[in-house]
Amino acid sequence: MTAAEYLYDLRKRLKQLPQQEIDEALSYYEEYFSEAGPGGEAELINRLGTPAQVASTIISEYAMKDMSGQGETPKKSSSVKTMWIVIIAVLASPIAVPLAIALISVVFSLLVAIFSVYFSLLVAALAMVIAGIVAAGIGVVGLFAAPLEAIAILGVSLISLSLGLALGIGVIKLGQLTIKGITWIFAKILGRKGGQK
Repeated sequence: MTAAEYLYDLRKRLKQLPQQEIDEALSYYEEYFSEAGPGGEAELINRLGTPAQVASTIISEYAMKDMSGQGETPKKSSSVKTMWIVIIAVLASPIAVPLAIALISVVFSLLVAIFSVYFSLLVAALAMVIAGIVAAGIGVVGLFAAPLEAIAILGVSLISLSLGLALGIGVIKLGQLTIKGITWIFAKILGRKGGQK
């Protein structure tokens, strides 16, 4: 890929930004490529990353600047600030992307672990209910052969049945509260970000 192709691709990927932002970013990279010269283009492209990565960084920096209210009336000194932001963003992107992936993985793993525990508890509750029903059936049949043992089995079956039902209802209620809590947390995070415009 040549410098011209790189800059053309970058311009296409930045088309959603205001024209002034696009021009500032591209003039910065044009200067960067002209300083590198034709012999240093390939090395510079390797250091910068793909046009998609650079565009993503520029767009996210612009969005952050826009959310903080700095994107209204850019001045001459803002082009220097924009260049520094682009440099810092390019240098930080090899670190930021893996950190974001790791954070998403941790959150996903926690959610899977929480729901796995709930599922296991529900299976245990169901097993206790089934065991209670089966034991009750054995106790009723055993009333004719050994009444005292059958009454003990019936008592154990009722305890197992009631514990299984209580555990099942408790897990379902706790699961509903957990889902509401997770929804509330995500709504707060997304609402707070949306409210900073």
